[in-house]
Amino acid sequence: MKLKQIFGFSFLSLGLICFYQAFQENSISPRLDTPQQEEVNLIEGTQQYLPGTIITPKTTADLRAWFSKATRYQMPRVFVDRLPDDFAEKGDPALFIQVISALIMRENEQALRERIVLIDLNRKQKSGESWSESETSFFNNLVEKYDAKAKRSRESQLADLMKKVDTIPVSMAVAQSALATEWGTKNLSHPFDQKGWLDNKTYDFLPFDSLIQATNSYFKELNGMPPLFEWRVSRDQFRDLTAKDKGYRFLPGLYAYMPWDDTYVDRLKTKADEMDVIAIDALTFLPMEQPISFETGKTIIKTQTGEHTFITEKAITPKQRARGLMFRTELASDAGMIFINEYSRPIGLWMKNTLIPLDMVFFDEHGKVTDIVENAQPHDETSHMSSSPVQGVIELPAGTVQRLKIKSGDTVIIPR
Repeated sequence: MKLKQIFGFSFLSLGLICFYQAFQENSISPRLDTPQQEEVNLIEGTQQYLPGTIITPKTTADLRAWFSKATRYQMPRVFVDRLPDDFAEKGDPALFIQVISALIMRENEQALRERIVLIDLNRKQKSGESWSESETSFFNNLVEKYDAKAKRSRESQLADLMKKVDTIPVSMAVAQSALATEWGTKNLSHPFDQKGWLDNKTYDFLPFDSLIQATNSYFKELNGMPPLFEWRVSRDQFRDLTAKDKGYRFLPGLYAYMPWDDTYVDRLKTKADEMDVIAIDALTFLPMEQPISFETGKTIIKTQTGEHTFITEKAITPKQRARGLMFRTELASDAGMIFINEYSRPIGLWMKNTLIPLDMVFFDEHGKVTDIVENAQPHDETSHMSSSPVQGVIELPAGTVQRLKIKSGDTVIIPR
């Protein structure tokens, strides 16, 4: 079954980047546009990656929630450090493609920013301008990172880096990872089948605890390994191809990635055939959402066991109500969120994209507790409705109602 419902990413556009069509050493000066117009200074090392959220989801359902805003052509800036334990059992090729695509896109942004700085350094070198101490340090770090030390002069190192520091086709990387891990269901310690020396004794697949670490290593290998020189040459040759032509164009050059396996490229093509390659190579990132802030205050629930004080965030505006406690991974035992209406009306809450179980305590305009929902489960889209018009509802960590013996008729006090 082909996965034709996914999304896309452009090999050189990366969604928020407008780049050149073909690099000529004295021609087009590349431009970098971002939706947030963020200032990124790689030379000074103030920011190495554009912003995003790094997550280690506990369950596949949690992971799916993080990517719930993904569309066919746009991805949220969510970067998975480790797949949840139950992913190998359940599997989800479409979700796996989203996870790996986002990681590759993140590294591509970094590579492209490094390349833009290199182009400027190359211009300065040709015009006789001197480099600053920071620029020299940045350049030396790239020489080390991409293994350009064998070149004896700065000019030859620059030329070598211009061939190495570049983006990698997302669909190609996804196909490699899908082949190595069978869509994320096995071999997750080496998700790109990198090989190297282990303890200086054994040449075998390199194990990684982190997908982010593995992706970073994969980029260094593909952009730095001498045997993959021909692949990098083909990347320069095909830079100006349309996305339609790029999907399979780079696969033959990977014969050197696993020279001991004559079937590797053919098996990669088979994996690519299971994906919507053109769509994946047209993916962009969704614009960064503005953070939603909540005013906090004290809320007291008076029960037969006494008065219990909670530090509650107030969800009052439509945006605050829509977000609620979505995507939170923890909630302190004395914390919660309170939803307050201007007037009494029925309230219904669901658990879509909520990652932790909750108790819900509904109360009327007099503060009297009218309804209680215990242990509402993450991702459940059932609407938990109040039985009558209420003034508000408090969401608390699951188990709070039982622990404090909260019941209908108790009193909610919101100090002014």
